[in-house]
Amino acid sequence: ADQRDTDGDGFGNLCDADLDNDCIVQCSDVALMQSMFLQTGDLDADLNGDQVVNFVDLANLRDAFFKPPGPSAQSNICD
Repeated sequence: ADQRDTDGDGFGNLCDADLDNDCIVQCSDVALMQSMFLQTGDLDADLNGDQVVNFVDLANLRDAFFKPPGPSAQSNICD
């Protein structure tokens, strides 16, 4: 489940808190996560694949702040 790539950018959701796909995790990604917070389903902001965007996903985003998404063994939008 942690290798889902719901936005098709070449990064699995678990290591892709870059929700706006600009190759850096920053404030705009926090805003996108906020818009999906506590929603259920197969959402880009559900980083850990538990079918809900919650505090676990927010913690993953926090840990990735000001970093690029990845790593990825696949071709991706940041290459």
